Amino acid sequence: MSLIASLPAIGTERADYYRQIPDSTSVNPFNIALWVDPDLLVYNQQLQEKIRRFGNGLLDEASAELKAANFGFISIEVLNDYERLLEERKNGIFELLHCDQAVYLAGRSQFDLYEVLLEQYREESPSAGAAGIWVREDSEIKELGDLVGRHIAAVHSYSLLGGALQQALLAVTPRSPRPGEEGNYKPTKYTNCGSASDAILRLITGVATERPIEAAFIPTSSPGLSLAARLLGVDESGLPIELLETHPNTRLPGKPLLVSGLLKSEEPALVNCLKTFLVRQRVPYKWQNSGKERFVSLEHDLAVAGKERE
Repeated sequence: MSLIASLPAIGTERADYYRQIPDSTSVNPFNIALWVDPDLLVYNQQLQEKIRRFGNGLLDEASAELKAANFGFISIEVLNDYERLLEERKNGIFELLHCDQAVYLAGRSQFDLYEVLLEQYREESPSAGAAGIWVREDSEIKELGDLVGRHIAAVHSYSLLGGALQQALLAVTPRSPRPGEEGNYKPTKYTNCGSASDAILRLITGVATERPIEAAFIPTSSPGLSLAARLLGVDESGLPIELLETHPNTRLPGKPLLVSGLLKSEEPALVNCLKTFLVRQRVPYKWQNSGKERFVSLEHDLAVAGKERE
C-alpha cells in the first residue's frame, strides 16, 4: 500500500465537492484545498459550479492514476479564512493546497511538507492586483511616513496584497516626529479584518474597538471594493477613500498551488498527470509554471522588512 494512501483522511463534512473514483474500493480521499477571496463567497452559486466542473474534469482525466495510488475519492474544500489557511499550511493534510503567497512563505522551513507545483496565473501589468494603502478622502494622512503610529485595518498580516507587502513598505519608511510628540510615538496598531470589504467599511466609518481606524491595507483591485460599495448603496467610484501609496507588483509570483512532498516522492506518475491536467484549466483558476526565483525575491523583501520591525 502507498504510504500516501495510508495517511488518515480529513473529515468530509466540510467538502464542497466529494465524488468517488470509478471502480476504486479505497476509502482514502484525494484532498484538495482551493483558496478563495472571502468577498467572492457572495457569488457562491457560480463558485460551486466552477468547483464542480473542475472536480469532474479531474475525475475524467486522472481516475486511473488516482486509483493506482490507492485513492478512492476526490475531495475539494474551499478555504476563505487566513487563520485556517495558516493552520493547514502547517499541518500538511492536503495533497494539493492553493494558498496566498505570504502564507506559503510563512510556512517555509528546512522540512517543508509542501513544494510549489504551479502558480495561479496573474497579469503582469502594474495595475493588476497591486498592494494598496488607502485612507479616507478627508484624511490628514498625506504621505507614507504619516502612517507610523496609526491604527490600520488590514485584510490580514499574511495576505500578500492586503497586509504583508504594505507592512513591509511601512517598516522601512522613515518619518519625522509630529508636533507635540517629542519622540514618544504611539505604536502602529494593526487590526486584521479577514476581508477587503470589512477593512474598507471600517476605514470609511472609523469603527474599531479602540483608536479609530485611519488607514487600510487592501489590494488596489479587489471584489471587496465593489461589495463594500454595494453595501453602502453607492458606485465603486463613489467610495470616499483614496490611494495613498501602492507597492510595485511586477516581480510578484502568483498564488502557489502546493503539492504534498510525500505525494511527489511516492506517486510521481500521478503528480505529472495532475500538472498536465491543471495547466490546461481555466476554472476555477488558470495555472502556469512557477517562477521560483520570484518567490526567493519576495521572501527576501518580506524578511528584510521583518527585521526592521524587530
